[in-house]
Amino acid sequence: MFAPQKKDIIFILFFICLYSLCYCFLIYIEKQERFHVLSNELYTNHHAVFINNDNYDWLKSLRSKSSYRVFIEYNDTHRLLLEQSDDWSPPIITGRFFSKTDKSAKAVIGKEMTKYVKENNEKKYISFQGEDFEVIGVMGASFANSTDYLILLYKPNPFPITSGARIILDSNRKSTVTDITNTIIKMNPLVTLIESTQKGLSRTANIPFISRLLINQLLGYQDVRNRRIYPES
Repeated sequence: MFAPQKKDIIFILFFICLYSLCYCFLIYIEKQERFHVLSNELYTNHHAVFINNDNYDWLKSLRSKSSYRVFIEYNDTHRLLLEQSDDWSPPIITGRFFSKTDKSAKAVIGKEMTKYVKENNEKKYISFQGEDFEVIGVMGASFANSTDYLILLYKPNPFPITSGARIILDSNRKSTVTDITNTIIKMNPLVTLIESTQKGLSRTANIPFISRLLINQLLGYQDVRNRRIYPES
């Protein structure tokens, strides 16, 4: 009968501990990245912000083999998903995110914006610029964060982009944002690239995830809650 020696037991225990540490580290990295994006209103640290006061036809010619997404910010609350070439999605609490098969106006809202929802024929809607968007999902996390006050919109045929609107280009890969940005600036001299700002607790990028999470819970994200945000009806 095989009897494990002491050194074999030590090796097995060492291997189990090493595996556990690696697993915990990967979970830590994943949660840190998720929290970082949530605190920055769903944007990565390397997103690009454009403003063009005249012609927006260049948005129709964006092409890249890499995954990216484009948002139009109408105000601090309402954001239109103009284009998406990947399967990105915010953290969904209930319902679902937008799909390429959606043929009508849809909305995914933060959990603090549910009080502005109205019901009609057993469906939920939220209004923006005089149009009703069917609410198909609620996004957020178990802790308070800036996405609680966001409204993401989707429409197969987006309404005209207002002059001076902020156009956000984002991707999980920094190189993708850089390459597309350089192409846009080179081919469209009227487009202005403005400096993007980190929001919420993502500004404390060098603070460990656990510390940031503790700060978030203690402060209750008062800086976000104190903003006067009222969706348009």
